[in-house]
Parts: sequence; C-alpha cells; structure tokens
Amino acid sequence: MKIIDLKKTNRNNNNKTIRLKNKKNKKKKIPCIYDITDNDIYLCKKKVIINSNNTEVQLATKSPMGFANTSDSTINIDLDTKKFIISPVSDSYDVWVCGTKFIVDTTKYISMDIDPSDITMGSGIYYIAYQKDINNNLELVGQRQYFYFEKQAPIAYLYYNASDPSGYLFFDSRFGITMDYETRKYLIFGRASQIKHGFIITNYTSGSTVNSNLRFGFKFIDLSSTIIGTIINSDFEYNILNILQTLNPYMTDVTIYNLINGQLKRTVNTNGIPFVYDISNIPQYNDLTSGGSMISITTSGYYFSQWVVATNNYNAPIIILSGYNQFSSTSNIPGLVQEWQFLMTNYASSISDFMDFSYFVANFRPCYRLIYQYSTTLYTLNSYKTALFSIVDTRNFDQRLIGIN
Repeated sequence: MKIIDLKKTNRNNNNKTIRLKNKKNKKKKIPCIYDITDNDIYLCKKKVIINSNNTEVQLATKSPMGFANTSDSTINIDLDTKKFIISPVSDSYDVWVCGTKFIVDTTKYISMDIDPSDITMGSGIYYIAYQKDINNNLELVGQRQYFYFEKQAPIAYLYYNASDPSGYLFFDSRFGITMDYETRKYLIFGRASQIKHGFIITNYTSGSTVNSNLRFGFKFIDLSSTIIGTIINSDFEYNILNILQTLNPYMTDVTIYNLINGQLKRTVNTNGIPFVYDISNIPQYNDLTSGGSMISITTSGYYFSQWVVATNNYNAPIIILSGYNQFSSTSNIPGLVQEWQFLMTNYASSISDFMDFSYFVANFRPCYRLIYQYSTTLYTLNSYKTALFSIVDTRNFDQRLIGIN
C-alpha cells in the first residue's frame, strides 16, 4: 500500500481520472473526483479516502448515490431570477453519483426555464439532480420528469403555479449514501413518507362551545426546543422545526392548498383559521365533484373537511389540504381512505401524469382529518359561524392504503 498526495499530483488509473486544483487551474474551481481502484490511500484537501477494490461493485450497482451529509449544503429557489441554487455551508460538500465521489466547493445554480422556447416559467413540477455528463464530470440538471434514480442523485423538486408564484412547494430530496437506488425507489413509491415520531396536536375545542376564533385552531407539542416531529422517506429523515412556522401557542401561520382550475392555490391565514373563507367570513370548500376544480361557499348546516399534512416542504412543512366537497350530514362524510384517495387522484389527473405525481404526493404524510360544520344558527358566538365537529388521528395509517403508489 502506498500513500499519494493528490495536492501534488494528478493520477490517471484505468482511464479514470482524478482531477484537482493545481497551479495551472487554481483560478478555476473543479470538484475532486475519486474512483476506487486499488488499495492506495489518497490524500486531498486534508481528507483521507481508503481504496478497497470496490470498483467492480460500484460499476455494477452504480452506488453510492447521494449526499454524504445534507447539512454541508443549502438549497434555495430564487423566483425573481427563476433559478435553483445549491451552495456549500462551509468549504465544500460531498456528493456521490453512480459510485463516483465529487467534492463541490462552489455555488451552483440552474435556470428553471428548462425549455429555452418558453419565455416564462410554466406551471408544473420541476426536478433538480446531479448526474455525470458525457465526460463523467459532475453536472447539475433540471427536468420536468421525475428522477432517473439509476443515474441521478436527487437534490430537490418544485411545484410551481405560474398564476400564484409565491405559493410554490419546494421539497428537499437530498438522500444519503447508505441505501441503493432500487431500494430507495421501492420505498418512495411503495411506502411513501412515514412518521418517525411527534406531530401531537392539542389546544383545540370541538362542539358548540366554540366562542373564540382561535379555538378553530390547534398547536403542536414540541418534542424538543425546536422539533415538533420527524418524517422519513426511504433513507431521508426530515425534522420539522417550529421556527419555520408559528406553531405555538396556536398554529397561526396556516398554509392551506386548494385545487383550483387544475392548479394548487395557496392561502396563508396568519390568524390561525385552518380553512379558507370569503369576505363575509363564510367558510369555503374545495369543490372537485362538479366537473372541475373550484372554491365554493359552504351551505349553512353542512360539513367540510381539512387535512393536516406533514411534508418536507422547505419553507412551510406543515400544510393543510382542503377536502373535496361539502356534506349535508355526518353519514354522508366519506371514509378516510376514500377521501384521501379521491383527493390525490384528482390532484394527479389535474396537475401531472400518474407516476410523476405519485412521486410528488409520496412526500405528503396525512396526520389528522378535521371535520368542521358551518351553521348560522348553531354557532353564533364566533365570526365564522363554524365549529370543529370531529378530529381523526391518521398518523398510524398505512400510507400505501391512503395514498397513490
């Protein structure tokens, strides 16, 4: 075994090149590339990489694939310039693509106007990933089709509504390196997001005693000083922090999504009301049964539902999805599985193709279904004439049963 200092030499072994900064290219920052080929120890940027005859395994499995440590990089969307941005937190971050390790020490970005013929960024889902280009160099790519797991290291994906740019959904997808891509793909589509722990709500009141507008809402119990819960999607673990949204003593930054004219429309209620309402404070429901997708005024005496959903949405991880209809009696309210599947199927058929949207909703983890009743005669003590009728805990539901796979 010999030790090679890559700060002093470039090495070409079996047509696999390790490149690094030297005097000739010191002004041009190039990621270091490692290909494991023998038992040498490589020294580069004060990091030690021990080779162990894994080349054949790496070529056959195209692994590792992903980020060594997600906390070493940050991601962001700049809607003004329509750019996705990924930057190192400190000096650099490590990303593996098809068994090759790249050290990235510069900020990278890509325009979200993926189709050059498009003057403006169109509505839909955009996927961002790292892959190798034709010369086996690291390449940041954006696409409208979901990830090619066998050749790409996913980074993030974005749902964008051109008519409501600020209402975008931005999902972190920086998976780790300890799971092969086939297992990861199976878990994403077969199991979707699961709850590891947390997402306990309290401070809500149901029934006709509701006499304060805040009593429509709820709070999340903190598991620690900052975390209210953790979701897992394959090998990606995401802690939801209470500092991203105001969740105590009530959830006052309520982010609600409805399907309107085939696109997801965001409403943010900073007063803690977990449903949308008109200028007269009459609750509105998402009507998906009248041949389209629209918002309609609730009839007095009728019921409507709201779903509390945990996600890895980068800016507002706790969102609320409105149910698809209003119901004249409690016996007409659909079952949990029926309503969730109806919602997701309508989202899929309106927004994207089935498989594409299956990946999108795999990051939706329903936690609770809230049933509200609007009545101008029963609930006169609050300005919305509405009360929380019932609440169902869905945190233990099998996501395969209530989602799209």
